[in-house]
Amino acid sequence: MLDSLHLKNAGPADEMRLDLGRRLNLVTGDNGLGKSFLLDVAWWVVTGTWAGYPVRPRSDVIKAGQPATIEYSILNGANNLSFESHFTPAKQEWTAPQHRLSHNALVIYARVDGGFAVWDATRNQLAREIAILGGNPSPSLPRFYHFSRTQVWEGMEGEGSRMLCNGLIRDWVSWQLANDWRFDALKKVLRVMSEAGDTLEPGSRPTRLSIDDARDYPTLRTNYGHEVPLVLASAAIRRIAALAYLLVWTWSEHRTLAEQLATDPARNVLFLVDEVESHLHPRWQRTVVPSLLEVVKTLAPDASAQLLISTHAPLVLASVETQFNAESDAWFDIDLNRTERPHRVVLRKRPFVRRGEVGNWLTSDAFDLEEPRSLESERAVKEALALARKGKVSAEELLRVDDLLRASLSDVDRFWLRWSEFKSARQKPAKRGTRK
Repeated sequence: MLDSLHLKNAGPADEMRLDLGRRLNLVTGDNGLGKSFLLDVAWWVVTGTWAGYPVRPRSDVIKAGQPATIEYSILNGANNLSFESHFTPAKQEWTAPQHRLSHNALVIYARVDGGFAVWDATRNQLAREIAILGGNPSPSLPRFYHFSRTQVWEGMEGEGSRMLCNGLIRDWVSWQLANDWRFDALKKVLRVMSEAGDTLEPGSRPTRLSIDDARDYPTLRTNYGHEVPLVLASAAIRRIAALAYLLVWTWSEHRTLAEQLATDPARNVLFLVDEVESHLHPRWQRTVVPSLLEVVKTLAPDASAQLLISTHAPLVLASVETQFNAESDAWFDIDLNRTERPHRVVLRKRPFVRRGEVGNWLTSDAFDLEEPRSLESERAVKEALALARKGKVSAEELLRVDDLLRASLSDVDRFWLRWSEFKSARQKPAKRGTRK
């Protein structure tokens, strides 16, 4: 699996190093600091393809003639293999990564735009062996798949109108009507991915959407007793359904190929997920990462999974507090150092500690908020704390800050106890009208 990434003059920071955990890796940071960038690079070094636009060094790096490099290491069995790629300005491209993933590995990248990328080492090994024997791999044997959001649902065509993937709509319906093992697998994955109490369960049968559309569509059974077409479900449900489908499809295609080649199925799965909480209600955010870890066990009990996940959600971090293992997991945080001019992007591997209430994560290094409150409440509390640090406080000052707090804090905010103690220790406020 992917053991480390070390980038110099590539991306928003002068240098970024990730010594990855072999199981779960979390990446946090503000918008625009490089979370998706890191996932794009991770996909590229192990597959040799870009899932989106190729990464380029900053213009100031190129103009200054500074070298840009991507160093990385692959853990292949007991061997740790290290490689390095350089950016060539004249060609505007990186030297091809010399990846050495074993033949029994799968790489899946769930992108935030709803698209997916899939790379199967067994399929690539077959293509290499055909080339070694002097043949040309068939165009119908793609070395990787880049699905747009539409292609996930509608299918993907290859050369000569060959269908590389039927898509969620057709596969779901055909699997269900044929009582295919893949439909059973899909139901299991949906069940694992479901938030407790809101189980995602396929409807009893597909349905038509309109009289001018001859296709049958998958349905989901809702908690309020109705069966609705999946394409009309919420954005969150559609993303989870697409994720479940791609996992089952990828594993079934890989298993079929392994059987045809009389080889063992994959024992390693690298799973990249960008903004894992996208569209999800907080209740689902609390379960999505543990569910993803469990899904691999459901599909491939003998396989080991390595996850690299970016997130903006404090509930995602809180959800793994009881599962995080410092020996197999890692948390990386990207910050903007505002004390320097110009500001500098810095990536740090931080110790993961339990913080309890989710508000404590908001004020942690992951999100850097000063208060787990609204911006107006934060300003009012800041003024109250500044007033508490003063020596002598006038009645007018107390009244002014008290009014700010009353206008922004809830009646049950914990800060009221601290504020009340401070007021009682100071001079009595000036007279004023009765408050309701």
